[in-house]
Amino acid sequence: MKRFLQSVLLSALLLCGLNLRAQVSAPDVRVERGDNYELIKILDTYHWPYDISNNKEHVAIQGFGAVDSYYWSEATGSMAVSGYAFSISDEGTIAGYYANDLGINVAGLWSPETKKWEFLGMNPDVPEFSTVEGDFEYNGAWTMTNDGTKVGVMQIFPDWSTTTYVWTRENGYKKIENGKSPGTRPNAISTDGNIIAGLAVHEDKGEWTPCYWVDGKINRMPHLFGEALNVSPNGNYICGYLLNHHAFVYDIKNQKLVEFENTLEPGNQISATCVTNNGTVFGYSDGGAPTFRNAFAYVGGELMFFNTYLELNGVLDAANWSIYSINNVTEDGKTFIGAGVIEGEECTFVLTIDGAACDAPKNLTYTIEQPNYDDLVLSWDAPENAENVTYNIYTSYSEAPFAEGITETSFSFPDMVPGEYQFMVRANFNNGECISDISNVVLPTIYPCAENDKCELEIVKWDYFGDGWDNAYISVVGSQSEIVYEVKLSEGGGIFENENPSYLNGDTTVLHLCPDTYQFTWNPGNWDEECAFAIFFNGEELYKKNYTEIDTTFKKKPMFFEYELLCEKEDGISDIETVDNINVRPNPAQDYFFIEGQNIVSVEVFNAVGQSVEKLEVRGNNVKINTSKYNDGIYFVKVLSLGNKMEIKKVVVSK
Repeated sequence: MKRFLQSVLLSALLLCGLNLRAQVSAPDVRVERGDNYELIKILDTYHWPYDISNNKEHVAIQGFGAVDSYYWSEATGSMAVSGYAFSISDEGTIAGYYANDLGINVAGLWSPETKKWEFLGMNPDVPEFSTVEGDFEYNGAWTMTNDGTKVGVMQIFPDWSTTTYVWTRENGYKKIENGKSPGTRPNAISTDGNIIAGLAVHEDKGEWTPCYWVDGKINRMPHLFGEALNVSPNGNYICGYLLNHHAFVYDIKNQKLVEFENTLEPGNQISATCVTNNGTVFGYSDGGAPTFRNAFAYVGGELMFFNTYLELNGVLDAANWSIYSINNVTEDGKTFIGAGVIEGEECTFVLTIDGAACDAPKNLTYTIEQPNYDDLVLSWDAPENAENVTYNIYTSYSEAPFAEGITETSFSFPDMVPGEYQFMVRANFNNGECISDISNVVLPTIYPCAENDKCELEIVKWDYFGDGWDNAYISVVGSQSEIVYEVKLSEGGGIFENENPSYLNGDTTVLHLCPDTYQFTWNPGNWDEECAFAIFFNGEELYKKNYTEIDTTFKKKPMFFEYELLCEKEDGISDIETVDNINVRPNPAQDYFFIEGQNIVSVEVFNAVGQSVEKLEVRGNNVKINTSKYNDGIYFVKVLSLGNKMEIKKVVVSK
């Protein structure tokens, strides 16, 4: 486990990066003001600003070169700190670790008034410092609540395992769950101290996995490998990076994981360093040295360079800036700490943008209602002082509103086509006088069946060398809904040691699927033939490919398997029987299209975002749909036949 601690410390340094040109002296405070922003250059070169107090008065910075860390405030400028600074409170107190008189690294609090560290004291569970030669690690403070009352501590035991504790002045050290992990570390804590984000070492594979604690109870993500770097102030979201070079944000309340790859600079690692109360994520794309990094924003499901985000928020000067990284953000989502080149000067900075002057809607949620489980209702809480306000619904951060002028705090989408959707809401005050920032984003999925009608399909995955599937994945697509499921294997998962892998040592993905016919396709990544997988339903093996068979089998026919999944209810009767005898022609359609089938009783047409545009009650085998009033685009046709048989077809209208 000593290797674990060393890798923890090394990773922290690698995460911060390296700049051999770092300076140990700090210039006077310099302020740049422009339209819709104020930028303060707090150091004249690239460092790693770790945390900013919520009152925006204090910054904790890890330095490169001769100085371990810095403290900064506008009143004092920057001050060197001997030790490692990770978190800072509204009073300017730093939490971190430092070398005591014995040369042992211990957790402490640093005060800008005394300019000294205060040791948190000995942990009763580890009452003595190690006497082993070369063992200089005892514990470290890695995070702290903004009011300074709760400190997250990584405690190191004599066997080099680690455990997370929460320290308070009143009660000292309180141990929280490790689960089965031999090592955990806290990286961030919510405002109220109830949610902690961090990492847990996988007990079998030895890799880091993201984790979070709720009131001291650990919640792990054993099928992901990486680290949770931060938590939103309200405790609703955590974010971080994965070993497959992707970043992620996880909605704790709704247990919804969003993993996103670096589409801005394909191939480069992308790390999410901070997340706001509405789930907006900031971080950096890592191309190596700091000058090859680029800050990003992931907002409303869109990944964009941070400069673009600033320009969309009225900071047009950002078009001339080179921003390496955004490292943290205040609770209001308007003040950022980071580093880059501003007006031709490399610097570490505090940036405040004006943003919207009015409050946004909060707590956007959705329900999917019976009887057909295709009626979607969005609901949200009104902002403060919500007088003369209407609401706009968006499906994308940078696009025009999908629906606007809504006067209530809810909106219904009846008869949605099965598929995956994304929505967010803004408040419109006084007929456009102020448009708020977005609410949180919701990601509803409309399934072609009720939740209790689904069944489980298991896909067990293996890899010979432990490097994962190297961007390859299996896509599983339903014929009715066209919902796409992607099954991947991250680095370190499902390692096997022979050509016939055991079910027990595989990495398992469980898909919860509606009755349908599913097509399975192998999507190759980089060249990587030592993969294997097996597909199971109700304990029965449906399909399997062993080591060395992937490349030769799927080169000519990537769509390798089709399976009709029947999820029988307890009474053995299904509510809807799927059919495959409906034909739509011509497709693409120009002025009209025909629907051909047997005993058709109703037809409903939906646009690409799930709105019903036409519904017909019919009796017959042939239905003509006039498209003269349709816009060009993709439409979905839901056809119901006698016997409650249903099928969905896609048609393209192109005039």
